[in-house]
Amino acid sequence: VRAELDAVSNQNHRLEDELESVRRSYESQLGDLSDHLATLVKEKERDKEASKSRGSLKSFFNKSSS
Repeated sequence: VRAELDAVSNQNHRLEDELESVRRSYESQLGDLSDHLATLVKEKERDKEASKSRGSLKSFFNKSSS
């Protein structure tokens, strides 16, 4: 009985270690994804501002030539 208990305890410990490893991996991937999304949002905002600036210049020049 003692040997079986030790075997189950060892297996439980291995499973807990594996679960912790998977958890760390998911946390790392989630962090990478969050960073990537933040970069995409910044790029989208920058593109939106650039588009507004181009639209303002286009509007200005269209008014000037009229």
